[in-house]
Amino acid sequence: MEGTMEILKPHLKNYLGAIFGAVISIIVAAGASLLQPRILQFILDNLLKNDRQAMFKDGMLLIALAVIGVIAGILNVYFAARVAQGVTSDLRQQTYEKIQTFSLSNIEKFSASTLVVRLINDMNQVLNVVMTTFMQVLRMPIMIIGAFVMGIVTIPRFWWLQVAMFLAVLLVIGLTFPQLGKMFDRYQKKLDR
Repeated sequence: MEGTMEILKPHLKNYLGAIFGAVISIIVAAGASLLQPRILQFILDNLLKNDRQAMFKDGMLLIALAVIGVIAGILNVYFAARVAQGVTSDLRQQTYEKIQTFSLSNIEKFSASTLVVRLINDMNQVLNVVMTTFMQVLRMPIMIIGAFVMGIVTIPRFWWLQVAMFLAVLLVIGLTFPQLGKMFDRYQKKLDR
């Protein structure tokens, strides 16, 4: 993974504005998602109190949060796509220019299928990784931490249950991610062949 980041770093620097937009929009979208259950709780409380004015106010707030979440989600997809397409395009151009410097013996050594895989499939993998990073990987820690905080604020006496669930999630991630990496390596080698 370190080698991949070293390759991507110079290309990511060209898209700092879009990266900033993707990060801010994912924070806003996650925040809107996290606040909605709390507002629903207020609406239910006001329903039990028969406070129509407060219910209406909270209902409007809930709708506003939903609209903000949708807009932030759309902006996140837009900015993530700009970064992913830009980085992939830059890398594809750089790889193509490098291949042009190869001698015929180099090209025969790598084989045409390997070079095609590098220019098409590997670049699509980079595009998917960058898109996923800016759309979901960044969202996960925000949602986990936000849900943990909201859970403790909402039902403080069950803090221990949330800690146990958080540790269980970390354990599952720790056990599955190394296996996914090995499976991906095997897939890439088979695809290359």
